[in-house]
Amino acid sequence: EISACLVGSEMCIRDRIKLNEIGAFLWEKLSEDIEEEKLVEAVTEAYDIDSATARKDIRSFTETLEKNGILER
Repeated sequence: EISACLVGSEMCIRDRIKLNEIGAFLWEKLSEDIEEEKLVEAVTEAYDIDSATARKDIRSFTETLEKNGILER
């Protein structure tokens, strides 16, 4: 279990990473063990973003979490 806390409109994970609204949305979805394509669909439905940009941003986000030892895929 990863410790996460909500501070105002930001979420903090292990005191290492602060997440904005979309980052917190992705974090919640990742806790559901969701596949990348479903995650892309969820982001494009919730936010005004195209699927190519969403996919690129999701990959960047998950790579950052993996590099910090927060996410294992």
